[in-house]
Amino acid sequence: ASEGTTLAGEKTQPTISGVPTVSEATTVAGETTQPTVSGAATLSEGTTVAGETTQPTVSGAATISEGTTVAGETTQPTVSGAATISEGTTVAGETTQPTVSGAATISEGTTVAGETTQTTPTTLATASEGTTLAGEKTQPTISGVPTVSEATTVAGETTQPTVSGAAT
Repeated sequence: ASEGTTLAGEKTQPTISGVPTVSEATTVAGETTQPTVSGAATLSEGTTVAGETTQPTVSGAATISEGTTVAGETTQPTVSGAATISEGTTVAGETTQPTVSGAATISEGTTVAGETTQTTPTTLATASEGTTLAGEKTQPTISGVPTVSEATTVAGETTQPTVSGAAT
């Protein structure tokens, strides 16, 4: 076992060997390095380097990474090895598209730069809810059964609602 030590005001990397190796996040020149656990499923926690948080991951099982913040921007969290799930994340104040794959794909409406994107579940009857983009509501649709679209407002103008797949 070696304990983290301080050299010239910088904390070095502690390690434990003979059992799964554990290294603690350490600070070098004001930057926090990447902690890891090896010898079993590898775990790394999100760490901060120069004020930016890196990507934490778990491997050796279904890989899980949590959304992390880099330079004030949140990256995309994912779970793989099973149906992949990613949650909507915020990058530079904009929320990206969350998705679930490996089963019926589901994406929730998300906000990017204050604009809500198009929501769609697929693999079953596809449904998308009306969403707001730049203050304008887009066209919602349902397919796989008679398609229904609700009247929506775009740029202050209301569009035509329709039902298709049956008498229109």
